[in-house]
Amino acid sequence: PPPDPERSFYFPLHLELDLERGPWDDEDFDVDEVEEGPVFALCMAGA
Repeated sequence: PPPDPERSFYFPLHLELDLERGPWDDEDFDVDEVEEGPVFALCMAGA
């Protein structure tokens, strides 16, 4: 099933906030929080 719209809108915003907070190689970045793999991949491809 497709991810619900709220998550689709929330994830890009979430990723942008993480980018502003610090580098991607920061150990504080919890990859486990990203549950929507396909959505995450699309966001990364569009970055």
